[in-house]
Amino acid sequence: MSTRTLQVQSPPMTGGDVEGWERDLNAQLGDWSIDYRLTEDGRYTVEDRAMTASVLYGLGIAVDELTGGVAPELRTKVRNKRLSAEERARYDERSDWRARLRARLEAADDPAVHRLVSRVLSDDWGYHPGVHDGIDLICPLDALLHAPVRSRVIDVRAAGWWGLGAQPSPGHPVSEGDGIIQLEALVTVGPIREGFHLGFGHAEHARVEVGQTVDAGEILGRAGFANASHVHFMVNRGEVGTRGVGTLDPREIVDFCAERG
Repeated sequence: MSTRTLQVQSPPMTGGDVEGWERDLNAQLGDWSIDYRLTEDGRYTVEDRAMTASVLYGLGIAVDELTGGVAPELRTKVRNKRLSAEERARYDERSDWRARLRARLEAADDPAVHRLVSRVLSDDWGYHPGVHDGIDLICPLDALLHAPVRSRVIDVRAAGWWGLGAQPSPGHPVSEGDGIIQLEALVTVGPIREGFHLGFGHAEHARVEVGQTVDAGEILGRAGFANASHVHFMVNRGEVGTRGVGTLDPREIVDFCAERG
């Protein structure tokens, strides 16, 4: 058995132990009847770490066991389902959460609604008024951003939105991750109301222009890199213009788009 602790690094850790862990994660998804699979390419990336966190939570294992990486003992514990009595109790309590995970990963078709990002791995940091005005949707590098409903493009900026401490990393200068694309919803669908402003922070490589009308599913651009590959999704009622600020908790919209789109 490998003695390495798997961690997200640049370049990524690679090897048979990583591929084996990806197989273990996929096996667990299969046990939960979730029709979604990681690519078993032997590269430990942000995607693998995000799925690891989801699997640990779904099993009832404290996610803080990931501190420092995925140790060999943790991989063995998951592979052999060596759960404590407390973990088994949490496992039973989280059946509804696993059902929501299945819905989010499998995402059904609805022509009026589309998922926000082509492939969301997890949401890492939620809405906390005065501290964090949206939800960070963790995704693969350069994941496509989509219009969730028929909307009008009201703001497209390659830079100048964020500027609050992006750190350089190999291949990603500080200037990246500072873009934004904002839409104004033209329809009311589920929790999305006509007139809502839907903002995609850390957006790059925009494919749309201000004034353009887009339908659900149209590609807006790509997720950028700001300390990690992700998009910061925020919502307001339009009361802040196009400043790029969230004043509403977007959780219901994020889940709705994932389940319906």
